[in-house]
Amino acid sequence: MFLEKYLNPENMQLIKEEYEESYITSMNEKNFLKVCSLLKKNNIYCIDDIIVNYLDLFMMDESKLESKLEKLKEQLGKNYSFIIGNDLRYIGNLMEDIS
Repeated sequence: MFLEKYLNPENMQLIKEEYEESYITSMNEKNFLKVCSLLKKNNIYCIDDIIVNYLDLFMMDESKLESKLEKLKEQLGKNYSFIIGNDLRYIGNLMEDIS
């Protein structure tokens, strides 16, 4: 399970309690890392919280996610990173828009 390389034991336990092992093992590490990189590139650093609360985000197509994230940044303005960090529901909404 590659997630163990990126999460502390407490967060990994939360993931295991929330998701089926088959789902976790079906995740693609390369895509996971691309999404992490995209978030970091856009100054979104609450990644551990996003992983725990919105693991499905890391299954999304990176290019679609990037497009939606750009639109969200435009909507929220220059303080988008702070706003998202204080209200992760924006990430949830992002996922709904992609689905």
